[in-house]
Amino acid sequence: MSTLPSVICLIPVTLLVVTGFLIKYKKAYWLISGYNTMSAEKKKNVDTKALGEFIANVCFIIAGIVLAATVLLALKQTAIAGIIFVLIFPVIIYTLVHAQKFDGNNFNSEGKMKTGSKAMVGSIVAVLVLITIMVGVMMSQSSKPAGYTLGNGMLTISGMYGQEIDLRKVSSLDMKDTIPEVLLRTNGSALGSMLKGNFKLEYLGQAKLFIDRSQSPFIFIYADGTAIIINCGQGEETKAFYEKLKTEWQASGGGK
Repeated sequence: MSTLPSVICLIPVTLLVVTGFLIKYKKAYWLISGYNTMSAEKKKNVDTKALGEFIANVCFIIAGIVLAATVLLALKQTAIAGIIFVLIFPVIIYTLVHAQKFDGNNFNSEGKMKTGSKAMVGSIVAVLVLITIMVGVMMSQSSKPAGYTLGNGMLTISGMYGQEIDLRKVSSLDMKDTIPEVLLRTNGSALGSMLKGNFKLEYLGQAKLFIDRSQSPFIFIYADGTAIIINCGQGEETKAFYEKLKTEWQASGGGK
């Protein structure tokens, strides 16, 4: 991770810390979303001090999560950084639910939460839970190696960003111990050493990767002017698959 993205990631950390400080120590309660739009009458029913303390502490916690994820990204610990970053979602869900106790406008004369307030909170929590699950599924899929199937002159790459490659259109096939430096992810996933999708590489330019870059060697496939780089879970598996792929490629008449 370059210095510039690291600096950019620190911007929300700074904003969160400053916001938390202003709310907690300078009583800037107008910074609290929802409270700042309430009428003066409704604000009288809010335990402003307790709410401010709670929201400020949440700001500090989320800032800590983002900071930890940023440091791990800078250290190229992408997988752990992603897991830590996802913690923001349960924190937000807890914040949304717990913050309701400070707002007396949400409760009736018997001290029970009003039906409308329950419905609103429930809907938002449901959406946040769904988002959390979707992010978790995407991270799980990103961490799995791509699958490869050979047959009828075709190479099928399964999983995220998968595709079918007509081996007759492959102009060259090679195996190398290293890949060019990855300059930019244009449309893909990068979880730890697992890279899938479209990336910009030094010297090669745009390329499609399905690799665990901690495991060499790498198979370079050139088709329709595009480089596709793949490998398997272990080096010996990649070497064995390269021989099968080369045989299928030659049998299909590719490279002639």
